[in-house]
Amino acid sequence: MDTRHTGVPDERRYLLLDKAYSEGNLNQISTKLIEAYRDRKYGFLQRIGRALGSDTHVEGGNIGKLFAWLIMRYHPDRLAGYRQKLGNWSSNTDPSILDELGHILVMQEQIDRGPGAVTGTMPAQGSAIREDYVVDEEELADLGIREVDDMGRFEDDYVADLEYKRFIEVLHYEEFGSADIVIERQDLENLTGHLDLSKSDIADLEGVDYCTGLTQLDLSNNRIMDATLLGFVHGLEEVDLSNNSIDSLDWCSTLRNLKWLDISFNNVTDISVLSDASALEFVNLIGNPVREKQVRALSDSGVIVVH
Repeated sequence: MDTRHTGVPDERRYLLLDKAYSEGNLNQISTKLIEAYRDRKYGFLQRIGRALGSDTHVEGGNIGKLFAWLIMRYHPDRLAGYRQKLGNWSSNTDPSILDELGHILVMQEQIDRGPGAVTGTMPAQGSAIREDYVVDEEELADLGIREVDDMGRFEDDYVADLEYKRFIEVLHYEEFGSADIVIERQDLENLTGHLDLSKSDIADLEGVDYCTGLTQLDLSNNRIMDATLLGFVHGLEEVDLSNNSIDSLDWCSTLRNLKWLDISFNNVTDISVLSDASALEFVNLIGNPVREKQVRALSDSGVIVVH
């Protein structure tokens, strides 16, 4: 989709953008995005991503990444930069500046349209099914989710299967193809870049402390309660631990390169350790009983905090 609104005269586009790039409007957009993520209206967020031409974020399947990209684009902290670009257009009337900024008009259209009935969007675990959810049973079956009674309640294999797994056990299959292969310490140290072991029923992180070459780690939608061993993976820049049962971030104190952290839907109450994370740019705290004072302090330090 063309996000530039190029069929509109430049003067008209400028006036539309001048109105759109206000603190109040960016606050409204951010609030709507946060509400959608908190209510797990992931289909709505994906629709927005597609409308903005972000196929990479949408097709990758990581909602946390898509949400972070949207928030970082429309967070009120970005206002000064956008206003400066608009001012540059006033000085030289370069239409490419308006083309670059036109995406917010598409975003506004999507926000005004609202979530509607989004197929395949599920509420938080344990909550009632909302009336505005349209559920495709075949789609749910592919995810291991099945209807268990006439009341419209659902159970998923992730919850029903109580066999918790170890990090090293899942890694055998996902990275090395067989549990029969003996993984040496050097094999773990040789893992580099990005590792995705999301939705794997992992409860025990034994072995992750040797994966010192990793920079991006996705352990979302597992059963992790203790993330202490992540503190030994000093090169980590991006960590996704959303939808687990973590209650402590002490392990973050040794991650000096950490830029991006998603711990949404956990049990964290204290984030004071993040005040020393000098490289941190973004943190998602939605669904945690975090102290408001600490949230404000971290936000005031220049980190984009979503809570």
